[in-house]
Amino acid sequence: LGLHVLEDLYGWSSLAPAGNGGMKGASQIVVRKNEIDEWIAEDRYSLDYTTPSLDDQQDVQLLFAQQDEETGETSWGVVIPQNSCDEPYDYPLEDHEIYMIWAMGSTH
Repeated sequence: LGLHVLEDLYGWSSLAPAGNGGMKGASQIVVRKNEIDEWIAEDRYSLDYTTPSLDDQQDVQLLFAQQDEETGETSWGVVIPQNSCDEPYDYPLEDHEIYMIWAMGSTH
């Protein structure tokens, strides 16, 4: 999975398979820079309309992340397992339509 944001993004961004099409119940992949300015990917989930919780079972692997420091244009790619068996926090990726939501922000 991957995301390319053309806006000025100086914070985190997220893609999420969402069973119901909204944030509540979504399995979120968040990519951001950590405290020492290194890119990290986090496996998170939402049980409500609040900051997503960090999943105990981290199933996401960051392949690349880059950002134009002048414009904020950001791109990243991750690998996640087709089925992590981490129910109810991760959805299996199957050959049918699913909702995907995205989000971005400046604070975590």
